[in-house]
Amino acid sequence: MKRTTLIKLALINSLVISPITWAAPTQLWQNAADYVAIKASPDTPPNQHPYPLKADALAPLLSQVQVAVAENTSLLGNREGERHHRVFSDREIDLLAHQLSSGLNQAARDEVVVFSVSDLRAAYFGEKSLTVSGTAFVRDNKLNLLFGEIHVDLQKKYVRSGQSVSNSRFASKVELARFRLPTGDQQQVVSHDWHLLSFSGASAVADRSDWLAVDLNRTYSYQLEQSEPQKTLKYVAAAEQEHDAALEARIQRLEQKQDTPPAAGEGFESRLRKLKALYKQGMIPDDVYKQRVQAIVNEM
Repeated sequence: MKRTTLIKLALINSLVISPITWAAPTQLWQNAADYVAIKASPDTPPNQHPYPLKADALAPLLSQVQVAVAENTSLLGNREGERHHRVFSDREIDLLAHQLSSGLNQAARDEVVVFSVSDLRAAYFGEKSLTVSGTAFVRDNKLNLLFGEIHVDLQKKYVRSGQSVSNSRFASKVELARFRLPTGDQQQVVSHDWHLLSFSGASAVADRSDWLAVDLNRTYSYQLEQSEPQKTLKYVAAAEQEHDAALEARIQRLEQKQDTPPAAGEGFESRLRKLKALYKQGMIPDDVYKQRVQAIVNEM
């Protein structure tokens, strides 16, 4: 057999046997477990990307998205029906408006923008950090919003997924930062205990409960939270500053809450042990933990 024929056969075999590998998602923004990224989507119809969608037009649109959750009926049978509320908080809208705008303007036709964001929400008694994950892309001048999870406890999802944890109950911030919730599947329908609500300019795609297509040729007004009608928009920088200040104050309170006072000469060691315990419980993020450890070491 001729040498040129052997080379051709080798090339054909390499094309058939070698699987196609797609580039890893391009990270646009990340803060602990929250992130926004551009991801390849090769097995779906081409998208209308890149698409110039401004943040100030996207924010009002995102505020319109609502979800209906079935109310659990108590033993007395006095709670029935559905509870409707916004999918995104004001803080999440401010963040996603900027990051999705940037992502859709950078994405190629065979790419989508995926996201996972969290904020404090009313849950049981008090507030709890709950997460929303999904996919965004433009097709036929409509913004498609496909959701994987809405208002879930990331810690519980992590533990139930069978991932290893640093202790028996809580995953650390580092572990959660590597964990990814589903962001929706265009080809496979997944059942949920919630369903999205249509609104003027938006309708369900293929009668699915987790996928909306929103007309981008319309103008949308900002939908305020019903519980806080006087609340004004927060910008990302201001929200992050408030979060950082609250976190610092919380760490100081937790560090000062000692069951027994440390013995003489053990102040630095005690503080480091306390800080490490808080970090392992997932109460402080990785970067803050490293900064405070270094600060204590510098005092020694």
